[in-house]
Amino acid sequence: MSIDIQQLLAFKNELQKVGSVGSFLGGFGGRALLGGAAGGLIGARTGDPDAPKGKRIMRGALLGAGAGAGSKLLTGAGRQEASKSLSNFGKRQYYGVTGRGAPDMASAERIGLLAKGSTPIARESFQKGYENLPGAVKGLVRSPKDMIKNTWKKQDTLGKAFIGLSAADAAHQAVVPSEAGGPGKAERVLRSVGGSAGYLLGPAGFVPGMIAGTAAGSLAGKVGKGVDRLLPGQHKPASRTAREAT
Repeated sequence: MSIDIQQLLAFKNELQKVGSVGSFLGGFGGRALLGGAAGGLIGARTGDPDAPKGKRIMRGALLGAGAGAGSKLLTGAGRQEASKSLSNFGKRQYYGVTGRGAPDMASAERIGLLAKGSTPIARESFQKGYENLPGAVKGLVRSPKDMIKNTWKKQDTLGKAFIGLSAADAAHQAVVPSEAGGPGKAERVLRSVGGSAGYLLGPAGFVPGMIAGTAAGSLAGKVGKGVDRLLPGQHKPASRTAREAT
């Protein structure tokens, strides 16, 4: 199973929302923490040996956290709580994509878009409309410096770790040789940078985050493809065997 950094980031954001529902100890959050710890240890020892150890740990921790949180579904109270969480999950995605459904902070807290007692920077981000796609696009056009600053400040330690992993992935793409018939170096690097930037600057919800990251990565990849065509030796034609196979 292949999971990229952006998918992990989107999953992490939603996992935090689930973890904020109900009491922590014995709830979804506590089980997610225990599962994440176990998954991180397993991930460090297993997985793709060519992948960086930090990425294996992060992947294992998030998958373990999901399994740990899911274990609560074995109880009736857990299933009832999960039903409410699922409903709120849908409302968060709807707001993140359309900007509708959470007109004020009270509504945002009710569906878990904002945690009760959330940080001032998180509330500021919501008030400025940065937590939905239409508002994020406006923010990037009208005040990109403020939005980038806001995005960095609201990242927790794990979010900043993902930013580091994204930078490492872009650096890795810059040194890996291009395969014949495959995307060139500039296309791969810009697609990685663009996709990560889209997820990080876009709304925190899973669906809007995926839309923002995919769109930004695709656009940046097309720009990179154009750059590869201008650079000598970057765009390699497919081999005769590959052409015959197609």
